[in-house]
Amino acid sequence: MQILTRALARLRSYPMPNYVVWTNSWFIARTAPQLVTSTTGGWTDKRSTWRRSERFAERTSDGLQNVTWSVPAKSGPLPDAHFSSVFEGPLAWTLLPSARSSIASPMRPDIAGLKTIATVTAYAQPAYALELAATETVDGHPAYHVRLRPLGDPQRHNLRDLWIDVETFDIRRAHFVGSYPALVPYGSSPLVPSDITADFEPILTYWIVHRLVWTYDYDGSHFAFDTYIGEIAFPNALPGWLFEASAYAQHQKAKEPDVLYQVLQTVPQPMPSWY
Repeated sequence: MQILTRALARLRSYPMPNYVVWTNSWFIARTAPQLVTSTTGGWTDKRSTWRRSERFAERTSDGLQNVTWSVPAKSGPLPDAHFSSVFEGPLAWTLLPSARSSIASPMRPDIAGLKTIATVTAYAQPAYALELAATETVDGHPAYHVRLRPLGDPQRHNLRDLWIDVETFDIRRAHFVGSYPALVPYGSSPLVPSDITADFEPILTYWIVHRLVWTYDYDGSHFAFDTYIGEIAFPNALPGWLFEASAYAQHQKAKEPDVLYQVLQTVPQPMPSWY
């Protein structure tokens, strides 16, 4: 409990930028059984893979995001975008409470147990039974492996493992369970149980999720997602219309330049080790 308490306090100690702009690279794999049409018959696993990239801009005060389903290769007019308020991205574990309260995501980790008021820290009743499993190495750093077993409501209390830096008490890796919209060729995407692992790294003065891996099974197929941060920038200010669909459409209609492309040109060098 002391290790976990220090880890959560350490996570809360990091500053929160006003905005963050980043690109994500996705690697998606699907494994599905396929009937072998030979004389012997039987089944084999067929694996298909594909990649995609996206660009995000997030306003941390309310968690609103501007999302482009591809990363523009060069400067140009504003691309098509959609708008959401979801609990994901590099700051998913450190969003301000005011932002988190308005966001309901099936992939949201259960980290709301630590409440801080001024210099007084209060703790809710334990949601988990904790076990210090071992000391392991994560990305070259020795880390306490803490297992968490929910004492009730396992869907809400969805953490299962944390790897906490032995020296700094930073969370280096987290394993939790949640739900993710299944990939379907048509119609709505049902939420399916998913197994999720997040890896963390520092960038500038921030502690971010730089990689997210999750898997699920649906309709006889196994899906594996691996997404990681590419470029990332933390501008102090962005125009409000970037996060409002109707206003964005007006600026796009006027063929205004792609503001976010210009922001990502200010990414500091050298890039983080994962890039």
